[in-house]
Amino acid sequence: MKKWRKGILVLITICMVLHTPLTIFAHDKASEHNKELEAVLLGEDYSKYKVKETITYIEDASYLTIDQWSSSKDTPTGEEKFEELKSAGKISRFLKFESIDYNAKILGKNVTGKIHRVHTHQGWKYSSGLKKIDIFLKNRREILLSTLNEVFSFDDKKIGNGFITGHSDKCNALAGIIYYVHILGDYDEAEKKESIGKLTDLAGRNDGNNMISELIEYCEILFSSQKKSCIYKKLIKELKNIEKSASKLLKSEGGITDEKFNEYHECTAEVMQTLKDNIPSLLKNEKFFKEVFYSN
Repeated sequence: MKKWRKGILVLITICMVLHTPLTIFAHDKASEHNKELEAVLLGEDYSKYKVKETITYIEDASYLTIDQWSSSKDTPTGEEKFEELKSAGKISRFLKFESIDYNAKILGKNVTGKIHRVHTHQGWKYSSGLKKIDIFLKNRREILLSTLNEVFSFDDKKIGNGFITGHSDKCNALAGIIYYVHILGDYDEAEKKESIGKLTDLAGRNDGNNMISELIEYCEILFSSQKKSCIYKKLIKELKNIEKSASKLLKSEGGITDEKFNEYHECTAEVMQTLKDNIPSLLKNEKFFKEVFYSN
């Protein structure tokens, strides 16, 4: 009997050890994305306590737009965050959780942590060409765009590229930057080239859209009145230099091989650091941002 009890105790201990890292990993991953976003928007030394509710709205909207994939039955937190944003008036009361829930109805198969990147991690402008998927993605983007518009009260309704109607160019630009901060975070945790296979390219293999070129485009829109400033010029120069290095690796024979992965991975870390070093100061000088986070 004593041996039997000991065996049961060992089995319980093993189950706890195996289960704990999975729970902690999921929590830490979300918290790390939030930490990186706060560093890019506010700076690493900013105390968020007075604006915790506001930054949480943005973080939750980013999560729902990009990363929510489990069904509400398995993980109700996604639906809870959605309903909290709706109750706070950040998203339309007519938007239904079912329309953004990344479940089997969207892809026709069981969605896992890896599969969910197939569409939501392919770029802020990404279109699948399939009506059902594109409506799903439009609803997803609406969560972040609407939340940002409610938080910052953007008043310019002109949409230069016709990409998404009803939101300003600046709102779309800020959303695009927030989106790519998340993707950079996914790059950061990757340990091998297979881990980045379902992420949008850092730089262009050709002259098409890619992460850095879009980041430059969004910075040009968001900080149009600061283009002569030293900080802005430094930001754009550094992004273009990293883009050249990353593009060279992507266009090289064999693309990103195991041997080139670390060098390419370092390029993504440099982009993240460049954003952290420059974006907070530029945002602080923008009226829409200053009134929300630096009004006191």
